[in-house]
This record gives sequence, structure tokens and C-alpha cells, in this order.
Amino acid sequence: YILTLRGFGAEGKEAEMELSLQNALDKRLPLTRGIQQEFIRYYAESNNVEKTKEWFEKDIEARNEKAENNPLPEALEITLRFAMRNNQLDWLEPIFKGIIQSNPYKKTWDVMLLWAAEGLGKGPEDVDRMIDVMNKHQGEIMSPVDMDTFNLLIKSAVNNQNPYLAER
Repeated sequence: YILTLRGFGAEGKEAEMELSLQNALDKRLPLTRGIQQEFIRYYAESNNVEKTKEWFEKDIEARNEKAENNPLPEALEITLRFAMRNNQLDWLEPIFKGIIQSNPYKKTWDVMLLWAAEGLGKGPEDVDRMIDVMNKHQGEIMSPVDMDTFNLLIKSAVNNQNPYLAER
């Protein structure tokens, strides 16, 4: 179902996406974070500020008590890039700060680091401090920083021509 939505979105078929969603809801299928992500992707890539915000802020019920209630990490990254392109970082800042306070999963932390580096223009020292906060939140559960984290930050630094961040 998610791939169908993604396909409609890639083809620019908003009406088909909406109809497909309505059919699913009529069959009592839940509105999931995956569905939310595809609508965020579609509207963000279209630079539709109102609809992107609407879908990002939709209340999606967590599957279980342990599940994170934030949008999926990929949706967060799509929204970050959208906000940077459309001068919407002021809208996104309190939302992302709230996500940080929710002690999110590792992949969500990675997007929060990307937001600090790209969206807020933080330097390596600030990113290091955020990593320290991640470590305190995660504790013994897992190592929050891995090669994916470093690769994401290095890619960001290279794309933004920031050799100092890439080096650190």
C-alpha cells in the first residue's frame, strides 16, 4: 500500500493518493506513520507549505506503547530539507526541540544532528555537545553514534562545503 502511494506521488497524482487513502480508511485500516511519510514526501517535494505542515502535524497513533510517536526518520529528514528550502525553520524548530526531549530512537537522533548542522548552522563543537546529550539519554541501551551517523554528517558537510565540520 505504501508503495502504491509512493508511486502515485512520484507520478504527481494527488487525487489518486487521496482516493487510495480514503479507500483504506473506509476499510478501517489505520493511518500509519508510513502513510504520513508518503504524503509528507509528496507535498514537501511540491513545496506545498500548507499541506506539508498539515500532514507533518497529523496525529498518528503509535502502534504500541514502546513505539515512537514522531514521524518516521525519513519523513523528518524530508521535512527538514523542505523547511530549509521554504524558509520554514522557525516553524520546525520547536517541533524538533520537542522530539529531542522525547528521547527518540537512534535514526531520529541522526536527523536531529543533521538539523543542528544544516538547519541551525551549528559547528562541530555544538554537534559534539548534542552527541553527549544523546549518550546521556541512551545510556547503556545502545551506542547512539555509529558509522551511519558519521556518514550523514560528513555528507552534509561536503554538500554544504564545510570542510571544518567534515574534518571534525
